[in-house]
Amino acid sequence: MLARFGQALLDYDKQHAIRWANKHGRGRKGSGVLRHLAFSWGKENGPEAMDWAMKLEDETQRPAIIYRVWLSFRQEKPEEAAQWLLEKGPTPILEGVYARYLTGLGMDKKQTEGFEIAERAEDVLLRERLQTAVALGWAQSDPEATTKWLETAKLAPDLDARVRKAMQAKPAQPMVPTDPNAG
Repeated sequence: MLARFGQALLDYDKQHAIRWANKHGRGRKGSGVLRHLAFSWGKENGPEAMDWAMKLEDETQRPAIIYRVWLSFRQEKPEEAAQWLLEKGPTPILEGVYARYLTGLGMDKKQTEGFEIAERAEDVLLRERLQTAVALGWAQSDPEATTKWLETAKLAPDLDARVRKAMQAKPAQPMVPTDPNAG
């Protein structure tokens, strides 16, 4: 109930909604307040909501809130969301969002683009984790090519193992038949 109030308040007075969410979005009872506000705001104004989420004081909730804004922003305006993300560049605060984005590129067999984006990360460890994200997606769409790439990639052993494990997993199957004539 608190979360819905925050969403409604967002439509009338954004600054009040932010203050209210920061006050009531803590602890067990308020855990959904910031997430709901983030999702609603991301649909309305993704860049503004992302900037807000990236500056949240509560560092423990910040990654989840950023991710929540990103999901709604990308759902509502995929091209604008991708452009915004690429303009910001890969940073630790956006790691979760970048990981999802780059995994998607890998799954779409756009691994070259994904690896180029990952290379833009200044932090070596972040760069390696983002390369892993690309490879995790690529492992689902082209395990043979991913295996060849791993032969020369210099990933940490735990990251290498994650990619190899992903290659062994079967891709997710739709829960409903894709052929409407299927029995």
